[in-house]
Amino acid sequence: DEQVAPKTVSSNTIRNFKTETIDLTIAGELCTICMEVYEVGQTRKFLPCTHHFHSDCIEMWLTNSSVNCPIDNLPVEPS
Repeated sequence: DEQVAPKTVSSNTIRNFKTETIDLTIAGELCTICMEVYEVGQTRKFLPCTHHFHSDCIEMWLTNSSVNCPIDNLPVEPS
């Protein structure tokens, strides 16, 4: 139903996820949301399930689409 808003994660919760700046040891790994590789200087966030994504990608996913990890469908917040 178009009138039912999707459940989303609060920005405060997203801010508290582990965040890492991409360096040469990580560059080239793939973000499975946008399917682009991490580049030096970008940031990525880790969900409680340990999956990681570009910070912007996962923020967009969790604030617009879902309350679950896009890979394993586990909730990112305790119920």
